[in-house]
Amino acid sequence: MIARNELRIKEAVDLFLDDRADYYDSGNGPTRQLCNMRSGLEQWVVRLAGDRWISELDAIMLDHLLRQWVSSGRLGRTSINRNLSFVRQLMKFCVRRGYARAEQFTQIMCVDRLRQGRYGITEPEPVRPVDEQAYRASLAFLAPTSRSIVELLFLTGMRPGEVRLMLVEDLGLTTIRSRRQMLYVPHRHKTAHLAKRRAIPLMGAARAIVECQIRTVNPISPGYVFSSDGAGFTAMPENRLGKDIREACERAGVDRWQPMQLRHRFGTVARAGRIKMESIAGLMGHTNTRTTEIYAEATDVELIRTMGRLFEQSDAQSGRRI
Repeated sequence: MIARNELRIKEAVDLFLDDRADYYDSGNGPTRQLCNMRSGLEQWVVRLAGDRWISELDAIMLDHLLRQWVSSGRLGRTSINRNLSFVRQLMKFCVRRGYARAEQFTQIMCVDRLRQGRYGITEPEPVRPVDEQAYRASLAFLAPTSRSIVELLFLTGMRPGEVRLMLVEDLGLTTIRSRRQMLYVPHRHKTAHLAKRRAIPLMGAARAIVECQIRTVNPISPGYVFSSDGAGFTAMPENRLGKDIREACERAGVDRWQPMQLRHRFGTVARAGRIKMESIAGLMGHTNTRTTEIYAEATDVELIRTMGRLFEQSDAQSGRRI
């Protein structure tokens, strides 16, 4: 065991990240969670206090770090709270391994997460569902593969990465009511490290798009359905789709939009269609409906309908018309 008075914060972070790499290991390289954790701790903890002893990391030091994150002007509230969560996980690991004292973790938990409107941080604009008119106008200016990906995101509400990394072997057929339906079970997805299964039904136009792409995949390739080479050998680069959309929006003369806005549009439309929140969460791959509510916004039409039902109930109970 490393002696407590010999372990610096940067050394503790390295040990912690090695442990998290094993935890998040999916067999397909580092996950987004691990990449976020690594960049957050290395840039905002190690860079600022890496040479200090881990025994010094308490509520006072963390509060000082938090104020530095705020004053930098480079982090929003969500990013600051995420860094705070990473430090809490780091200290929990250190206490478990005997690198830090239990009371340090207790002190760390006393540092509150930033709430909306605190410390003068300007809140980012919430992500809104894509404007359908802008979406359709930009389609004509997208390259064929990018256009297929965008249309599939629009129809299914999948995460962009789930489409980008789709493999032919992840696709299968299942019989429901005597009909063969296509099901996509990603080999890599956001909650895979929690042993959660992700399944996305591909029906109608969504299935047609995927089947059309499969016909172009070379049998000896790894089998990426949407590949940059068009034959299934190389996955579409992570930043390629966003770049293609920006250029298409400029050429179409419409406001710029992001791929994730297609996911917000899917959730909002599903909610407006009176689908249960639990069912929408299942389709979108969420483990908690509170996350789904961020994507599935209540539309004005839904609010009016809800208020109308309340008035109808009140009218029925009082025996008079309003």
